[in-house]
Amino acid sequence: MDKNAIEIARTLGAPYDLNKPVSVELSEICNVEKPASVGEPVFLYNAEDSNGADTIYTAGSDGLIDVVEVKLGDAVPLTFEFLQSKLEYILIQKAAESLDVDAMARRKLSQTRALDKIELKKVLDLVLALNGTTGIPDQSVIRTTGSDIYDLIVALVRKVEDYGDNYILLAGKDANSEIEDFDKTMAEGGMNYPLPIKAMLKEKGITLIKVTEKITLDDGEDLPVLAANTLVLIARDSKNPLVGRPIVFCRRLIRDLVANAGGTVDAKQRALYIAETPLSLDAGLTHGYGIFSWESIVIALVNYRQVAYAIA
Repeated sequence: MDKNAIEIARTLGAPYDLNKPVSVELSEICNVEKPASVGEPVFLYNAEDSNGADTIYTAGSDGLIDVVEVKLGDAVPLTFEFLQSKLEYILIQKAAESLDVDAMARRKLSQTRALDKIELKKVLDLVLALNGTTGIPDQSVIRTTGSDIYDLIVALVRKVEDYGDNYILLAGKDANSEIEDFDKTMAEGGMNYPLPIKAMLKEKGITLIKVTEKITLDDGEDLPVLAANTLVLIARDSKNPLVGRPIVFCRRLIRDLVANAGGTVDAKQRALYIAETPLSLDAGLTHGYGIFSWESIVIALVNYRQVAYAIA
């Protein structure tokens, strides 16, 4: 592969849109910190003024919660986690015909979407893991017999309203449909709330976001980013001005691993790697350049009281 193609790959290693380095959902629910430099540790300081220690929760590489105690006045370093997209290929015929910027850009955009979805899933899984098991608080809200999704949303707000407001409600596919159809369903049953559900959401300062994306696992199984019947409520504005949004998200800047082509790497939050030697794709005459992306991130829940979730 010639140097121009490598230069294109190096450029595409930055976020697809530098003005929007993370997904819309992530930007709505997280404090997105400035990317950490290579080798730079990321610390969290205690934000409480009522006791001697805080407990924060980070997304571990095994999918479980890591519990970290932050003592008053201390700084606690956070551990970064490695994410990688699947390996894809650009056929050698296309690469030979031209620089084929479009093909590389399409792969970059596809892999960017995949990593965006993995990031969001990790954030939501961190919230959903607050299930009351040993040493972990319980932020779930149970839908009681006879209650409807209107009641459930009100209960979610009650769970967090003492600690924050300006809410984001992330809804899986089925839960979102139940919200969208609620007033019509109630009217058909001869019942109506004085305040329609959309008006109630607006009155309580809730922004509804439907989450329907899926990710494909290594074994080919499709897994939803958020289960279809699940609701997650995030209070974006904390009553504690030192906290802000309850979840911290940070990427680490990376060195250019594509080639020793020089140039700035300040904007590099994800690496796009293209193998310089074509690979046999079918043990025959079809060859292509392997391409994959990776990044290093940290996610920390700094105030669990600002989040809640429920099964609709």
